Amino acid sequence: CEGDRITGIVPDKEHPTNRGVQCIKGLNAHEPIYRDRLTEVLVRKDMSDPLRGHVSESKGGFDDDDFITMDYEEAEELVADKLAEIIKARGGNAVGLNGSGQLTMEAQWIENQVMKGVVGSNAIEANARMCMTSAVTGYFHSYGSDAPPTSYEDIEEADFISFWGHNAREAHPILFWRVADHKKRMDIPTLVSDPRHTGTVAGLESINPRNSYHLPTINGDISYHNAIAHVLLTKYPEACMPKEWLDEHTNGADAYIRGVLDHYSPQDVVARLKLLDGNRVSVALIEQIAHAWADASIKGRRRGSGGVLTFWGIGYNQMLHGQHNTIGLINLHL
Repeated sequence: CEGDRITGIVPDKEHPTNRGVQCIKGLNAHEPIYRDRLTEVLVRKDMSDPLRGHVSESKGGFDDDDFITMDYEEAEELVADKLAEIIKARGGNAVGLNGSGQLTMEAQWIENQVMKGVVGSNAIEANARMCMTSAVTGYFHSYGSDAPPTSYEDIEEADFISFWGHNAREAHPILFWRVADHKKRMDIPTLVSDPRHTGTVAGLESINPRNSYHLPTINGDISYHNAIAHVLLTKYPEACMPKEWLDEHTNGADAYIRGVLDHYSPQDVVARLKLLDGNRVSVALIEQIAHAWADASIKGRRRGSGGVLTFWGIGYNQMLHGQHNTIGLINLHL
């Protein structure tokens, strides 16, 4: 601090999650709290007008010449006037609101009061729903509970860690650093399923390229889950949960196993997805991943902790079949 002004943030070395490190967002979290951060509002000169069918010619442009500045009070009046004009002409449901997943409960309550009580609109969306609905329904379908059954402490216990549609090095660097440190320490195999050669892929490969697998799939995620399961069931049955346990604790296991064995051999999956995925994934790669998965599962079961730990990114469960991506991964773990 300098006087009463915060000038920086020091991570807490005793915090059980961060352990004394911090991402860029956290290190700069103090910057938005001061009143002089944003002193004026930028308003587009050529503003779109939906009532009159005008689309701004500068739409999507962010050059300084595209905007004028005005103070907050004037900007609030402008927004209120525009909204009132639209509501009067088209009704309340002509106005929609998209909220943030970072809003407090109180802020969400105010949003609902304004939109439903004042504007008269039910057109309310939120990143919280878009992020979590397919994940939560997948968890409910598989576990009967909406909460992931893992914690950060599981990272250091894991014998194999996989990321599906999750560029953790950029999106969640604290998590990535903990995984990378564990990989350096214990030389565990890792998997990243992502169409791109992301920073996460490169970072893990820089530690040990021999046991850092990259599944560069564009389509067919569920098919690849099932192809890995096929190899586990046919080549590494000792890595799979005992049938007695599945019969006692799950529903539908027999149908799932039968479907995997009948339709999802690595050869069949690669052949089916040849046109969609452009031969980006080979039978050999699927078998290598399954071998590492099986080895980790066996180690974890013998030790009573560890095994395979999986992370996925929000985009992974925001596909049209996002709920089934979630279920497919959970089925693979079971």
